[in-house]
Amino acid sequence: MTPDEARMEFRAWLRTKNYRPASIISYTQMLTSFWQWLSQEQIKDLRVVSRAMLDQYAAYVRTQSVNHWTQALRLRAVKRLFGCLVENNHLLIDPATGLRDPSTGRRLPRPILTQAEMKRLLAWPNISLSHGIRDRALLELLYSTGLRMGEAVALTVYDLDLNAGLLCIRTSKSGKGRVAPIGKEATKWLSEYLKNIRPRQNRLAPHERALFLTQKGTPFTRNTIEGIIRHSARGAKMNKPVTCHTFRHSCATHLLEAGADLMAIKELLGHRDLSTTQIYTRVRPVEVKAMHQATHPRP
Repeated sequence: MTPDEARMEFRAWLRTKNYRPASIISYTQMLTSFWQWLSQEQIKDLRVVSRAMLDQYAAYVRTQSVNHWTQALRLRAVKRLFGCLVENNHLLIDPATGLRDPSTGRRLPRPILTQAEMKRLLAWPNISLSHGIRDRALLELLYSTGLRMGEAVALTVYDLDLNAGLLCIRTSKSGKGRVAPIGKEATKWLSEYLKNIRPRQNRLAPHERALFLTQKGTPFTRNTIEGIIRHSARGAKMNKPVTCHTFRHSCATHLLEAGADLMAIKELLGHRDLSTTQIYTRVRPVEVKAMHQATHPRP
């Protein structure tokens, strides 16, 4: 199988696995280095690639002037590629099995907001203005549910059940929907937004069903949400960068600090693997240790 054939096969496989378009693009980009290396080594058939060859490629990646995270992503893309070829019966044995990524420490994006910082940030929007109520509802929802950016953009009015305090997340990174609980504060501000603010915005586009709308009645985009978060963080005088993922990771970290079950956090965030969720146990070791000593029957 030639690199060109493998490239096309891999893209098709990612689509059948319900990977997001952005993830498919990312994997495609991360494989560029591998295709270049194959060309340099004059390897024209992926069926002859051995584990020893992949170890050589891993060493090649580590010589490149990119950070450890990017190196890890490049090797992860190669592992996904060969996993695809095995699953599609082009290979009997996966030569990438056990191929180790460069150590990234599986660290969370820094920084995480403290609970006091999050409280100050959530209170920043000017609720005397219509867009301030909308922005407060958005920020409260992000913190309450740990939504990813793409998930927040895709929300519609049909995804909310405020009476039950639930949010249906239909578009997720894993390709599987999930239901997340909405806290009382988020429910309060969402109710205010839907009752008194959104109907005014919706007059300009009465058939629009996106949950969050601009003043012109158009759906929120990633840039819209990033702008609101950036503006709020600047206004609340955060001395650290704040993104949508900051809300997500802060939500999970604060839940863990309060003694929430790791499996419950996994379900809330929509992680495929518990190992992804387990990185939170290293975020606040002091708090986690205190919680363990206070709640475990044999601390």
